[in-house]
Amino acid sequence: MSAVACGEDDPPPPQTVLWFGLGAAPGTTCSSAKNFQLPADARATVSGSTGVGARLKDGGDTIVECDVRPAAGSTTNYNVSLRFQGGEIGNFVARGAITKGVAAEAAGTLQVSFNTAQFALAQSQCTVAIDTLEPGAVWLRSLRCNNLRDQSSPDIVCDGQGGVIFENCSH
Repeated sequence: MSAVACGEDDPPPPQTVLWFGLGAAPGTTCSSAKNFQLPADARATVSGSTGVGARLKDGGDTIVECDVRPAAGSTTNYNVSLRFQGGEIGNFVARGAITKGVAAEAAGTLQVSFNTAQFALAQSQCTVAIDTLEPGAVWLRSLRCNNLRDQSSPDIVCDGQGGVIFENCSH
């Protein structure tokens, strides 16, 4: 006799909400002065107190890949790897280690690269303010990159700030 398990549905696909605004750092030139919001109300979703709003799911022309897991032997230190590609964003990638703590103490830095058809920007130490951090999910209420550089144009320096939600990630 074989048993058929109930609830063997496929796990939900990774999903995200991303908003990221670019502008010139003081005294510099930036390749873009634009707010990127995917989906359309992403800033309100990330900045709101509940996170309620539409999500972009992995599939079709949208790529959402993420891994959010505790570092070996830790319950407060997490390794995160986040990637989004879709719409006008060629690639948004954020990787690094962040620490779960009481809201004011949750912190970390991430290496960020942000590319479109018009530019390729990167910074190794972007700061984050964390709202939610658990295996498989991260909500960065604030992501601040004040020294995004275009390696092909050394005079280009952008100030970037925004926030992201990644859910249903590997863990």
